[in-house]
Formats: sequence, structure tokens, C-alpha cells
Amino acid sequence: MKNNPLIHIEKFPKKRNELSNEFKDIYQKIYLDNREGVGLGNKISQLSEGWAHKIIEKKYNFIQNSKCLEIGAGNLNHIPYNTNFNEQYDIVEPEKWFYQDSPNLKRLNNIYSNIYSISSNLKYDRIFSIMVLEHILDLPDLIKKSISLLKRGGLFQVAIPCEGELAWYLAWRLGTSSTFWLKYKKNWGEMIRYEHVNNLEEIQSLINYYFGNIKIIRSPIPFLLNKKHFSFYAYLEAIKY
Repeated sequence: MKNNPLIHIEKFPKKRNELSNEFKDIYQKIYLDNREGVGLGNKISQLSEGWAHKIIEKKYNFIQNSKCLEIGAGNLNHIPYNTNFNEQYDIVEPEKWFYQDSPNLKRLNNIYSNIYSISSNLKYDRIFSIMVLEHILDLPDLIKKSISLLKRGGLFQVAIPCEGELAWYLAWRLGTSSTFWLKYKKNWGEMIRYEHVNNLEEIQSLINYYFGNIKIIRSPIPFLLNKKHFSFYAYLEAIKY
């Protein structure tokens, strides 16, 4: 019963916890520092996330003049990993302050502030997101919209933290949380609870429910590949048939 997708769907749309005023005052700085790898904890986090960026590109067989859409492109830190310069690259990113100074802007074709503003007549060969779906309040709706924007045979690719599992909890608790406390004297757990409204089990179950197929690869740790509670990140993919 725990993995029944209908039980998960009933939880949506979700609501965020209220963020304390102390965090609201430094929210943008925290986010930019995290995405740009400022500080030891964030540097380690960005290095480990490199696995997610690499596998997104590795698992896609490019076709001539393909079109991709990145959901939640942030500061455009995935673009250097995308070396197929014939691919039309569109993004969805609601926060302009994230990317407005990025040198990677010239690589983009279209920028959308909201995925729901994209006409379903526009079809993509692949839609992907990196460290995004754990943040989405109405995840079932976003997945359905993504399906409507994919061509037949199009690929839906997701890289996410293994939220809800032991290795991920220990990673942020002993890593980012410690350096954040030394710098700000604040609890990083508040930020995690505010941002990560969905866990791996929910995301995996919903993608499988709406697409009818899913593959999952966990970030490798020697001798523990694909073991639950021993992975920091997971890659999920599904095809629109």
C-alpha cells in the first residue's frame, strides 16, 4: 500500500512550511551560494552533483536537430555538460535573478517563466530536470504537462537527491549543515524541510504511474550500487509511448 501512486497523488498539491524571517532575509544569497558552489559544503555538494549532470547527457541518444527543455534551469549550470550544439535548448526558470548574469545565456533558444505557458503544440524530444522535482508542490500536474510537451518516443529525465533515505540525510546533516552552521549559526534542516516537499519514493511512483514505465539508476558508491539507503542521488527516466 505504501507505494500505491494513488495514495501519493492524494497528497497534492502540497504546501510549504513557513520559512522563518531569519532565513527569508538571506534566502537568495543562500540559494545562489548553493548553486554556484560558494563555501566548502556547497563545493562538495556541487562536485557530487556532477554525477547527475553527466548521466543526464550520457543516457540520451541525440538525434539530428533535437529539442530539449530543462525544467528549473537555475543558474544554467547544466549547459556546460550539454555538448550537442545542434540541440535546441529551452528552459523553464521562474526566477530571473538566477540566470540573468550567466555567460551561458547565449546557448538558449527560449526562456519560459512557467511550464504551463508553453503551448502543447510545441513538442520536445526530451524534457529533463536536475535537483528540481523534490521542490514541486503540484508534482502530478507538472508530470502531466511534461507528457503533453513530449513527442512520441520522447524521453523524460530526472536527477534528484534520495530524499527520505539514510545516505542523503547523513550527507546533508554532516556536510552542508555543518558548514552552514559555522557560517550563519542557523539550522540547515529548516531550509531542507522548506525546499524538499517530495521524497524519492513519491517521485518515482508518480513518474511510473503517469508514463507507465520507469528506469532508475542510483549514484554509485563502490559495492553498494543501486542499494536503498546507500545512494545520495538517483536518475530516473521514462518514455512517452
